[in-house]
Amino acid sequence: MRYYIDEATPLELNEIRTRMYRAIPESSNGRYSLGELKPADEVYRDFLSAGDSVAVMRYRGTIVGYIHFGRRREETYSSEETGHIFDIFVEKTHRKREIATRLLDHALYRMYSQGYRKVSGNTFRGGPSWEILLKRDFRPVSVCLSIESQSNARRGVCDVSLGVPADLSMFSEDLLVFGAELMQDLSVNLSGLFYRLNAIIEKGATLLIAHRSDSPAGFMVYSVFDDLMTYDFLGYLDFVFVVNPFRRLGVAGDLLCESLRRLKGIQAREMFFECDCDSYCHKWALSMGMKEFSVLLEKDLDVLR
Repeated sequence: MRYYIDEATPLELNEIRTRMYRAIPESSNGRYSLGELKPADEVYRDFLSAGDSVAVMRYRGTIVGYIHFGRRREETYSSEETGHIFDIFVEKTHRKREIATRLLDHALYRMYSQGYRKVSGNTFRGGPSWEILLKRDFRPVSVCLSIESQSNARRGVCDVSLGVPADLSMFSEDLLVFGAELMQDLSVNLSGLFYRLNAIIEKGATLLIAHRSDSPAGFMVYSVFDDLMTYDFLGYLDFVFVVNPFRRLGVAGDLLCESLRRLKGIQAREMFFECDCDSYCHKWALSMGMKEFSVLLEKDLDVLR
């Protein structure tokens, strides 16, 4: 057989890392160019540090494709460990030969044998990896959107100010009333949600409180972090909530506008936000001018295909 799947040797891992680095402009759908990236040693500082695996496809002994997979490391609301496909790549001269699909199948069986019963993968909608994941019954579950800090998000009539963790207690009753749907989506109870938000704020996140007619109308928590790929600052919208009487009145938009103003002041390039696909939050984000960045897809491994 000319094509066969094999394990990457320790010496080959550095070569694969270099290939991954050079492929970032393509895998990011043009978001990044090689000229703006941090050095490869910084971008892949944690490469394979968490027990990940890399399988390769060889053609007459030469590596023509690879797949990087392991435990999903992003924070989630669930304690269940999930496998994750970090990267699939096939050299252009060897594409359209089912190589990527074969590598994916190999990774799925490997993760199943390691005890994972769910696996995920991030990609951009409509790209090559998107079609491959859908073909293996991955389903879109959440979407990551972004908006530039320079964006002219509309501003309403709310007063928005900085808050402290104790201010969250103003929203306890409203969150509890709203809680059935919210807590089911987050797989966490109200006290767990407050604990998480307080922990994020203690680590440096910003709490914004919106008032309308002297009444607390909503709040937002957002963080600032270093871009993994470049030396830019970025924002992340951790949580946003609007009290029921004030919904659809632009409160969340006012909070977003203030957060973008503050991000612009520290030269943070843009704000990211993650939510369930086709949820109300997804529709709100799009209405605010956010653009889809990537989609998280998941697959149950109870039945392999």
